[in-house]
Amino acid sequence: MKTPEDSTNPPPWVGTRFGDPSKYQLTHIPGGFHAGWDVWEIEGAPITSPRRGRVIESRDINQVSTDFNMCVQVELTVPSRLKPGTTVKVYMQVLHVKAHTMARQGKSVERGETIGRVGFFGMARIGNPHAHVEFFWSKAAALAYNHALAVDPYFIRRH
Repeated sequence: MKTPEDSTNPPPWVGTRFGDPSKYQLTHIPGGFHAGWDVWEIEGAPITSPRRGRVIESRDINQVSTDFNMCVQVELTVPSRLKPGTTVKVYMQVLHVKAHTMARQGKSVERGETIGRVGFFGMARIGNPHAHVEFFWSKAAALAYNHALAVDPYFIRRH
């Protein structure tokens, strides 16, 4: 998946964005909203780490339907824009990863290294191959799969 600042390779089509209304997700949050970014790509396209990090979970299990909740989570170290010269931890969760393609738990990864491959969203009536990307400030929230605590990736990028 390409990042917006990569001018030589424009990003793939971004579907549902963070905060968009959703009748399929997050009904426990008033108003219901999509807690991540859906990046549409061809099935099997590489998903790469945006920064240096460490895989904290590799959930290669079927929880709802085929490939629906396959995920990989990475603890990223990013420079703090609020306190120059320091770093902060950010936790990235990628859902709908193709089964048996995610990096193993505990693996250290570099920026641009493949951590999995785009899978197929399991609901045939609305599904397309894509990666659902969420970010968290808290490792506990990421590991608990707590969508209510996800934050907008552009907020993280600015801070």
